[in-house]
Amino acid sequence: MEDQLIKVPPAEEVGKESVEQAASLAKQVGTELKDLGFNINFAPVADLGLTYGRSFSTNPDEVVRYASAVGKAYEEAELWYSYKHFPGIGKTDVDLHADTSVVPVPKETLLNEDTKVFVDLIKQSKPNTYAIMVSHAVYPQIDPDHPSSLSKAIITDWLRKDMGYNGVVVTDDMDMGALAKHYTFGDMAVQSILAGSDILLVCHEYEHMQEAYNGLMKAVKDGRISKERLDESVKRILLMKMSRGI
Repeated sequence: MEDQLIKVPPAEEVGKESVEQAASLAKQVGTELKDLGFNINFAPVADLGLTYGRSFSTNPDEVVRYASAVGKAYEEAELWYSYKHFPGIGKTDVDLHADTSVVPVPKETLLNEDTKVFVDLIKQSKPNTYAIMVSHAVYPQIDPDHPSSLSKAIITDWLRKDMGYNGVVVTDDMDMGALAKHYTFGDMAVQSILAGSDILLVCHEYEHMQEAYNGLMKAVKDGRISKERLDESVKRILLMKMSRGI
């Protein structure tokens, strides 16, 4: 079976081909994923100049061109997709899978470079057909106390209110060292929902999934997470499902 699957080159290599070729490849990948039973692909990467060839380009306008084309190709294949990793992790100096990375740059710099990609993609993309994945990096000029995935200042105030994004927000994997080394899974789950996330990814250990779930249930029963806050996320998720008639 493995030999029959499409082999996807790194985004940097894809970015050296034409946008049309990138879209064609994404359509093939999306169709294959759909045939295998998947309904969402947590891609494309919309970061600038990530290591290991994971970015289409170091130029924000080029990343927008490729990420937008790839996203639309996934949509044509009847997949939901996700631009990642807001507000942009190209300037991180520590692998977030291992531990926290602090990005001490002004908000204005991000808006002119890394986050510009997301601003433009939101303007160009069809609402409710995609999600935005938030990173675990810390941006002290915006929120010195919380990583992005736990930050109301970044998710609710910046992404939603300032940038006008009303769709689904999904976290990066909470099993990554950037969070798992510093928070319990119950605490991080509650903080992320209160910050404005709609879907939490806990991708490796079932025990960690249980801890996150139990933490959320306790917070709902205690009144820390209100019914109104849950309804906001349920509405966004349902609108995304309805975009495909599900």
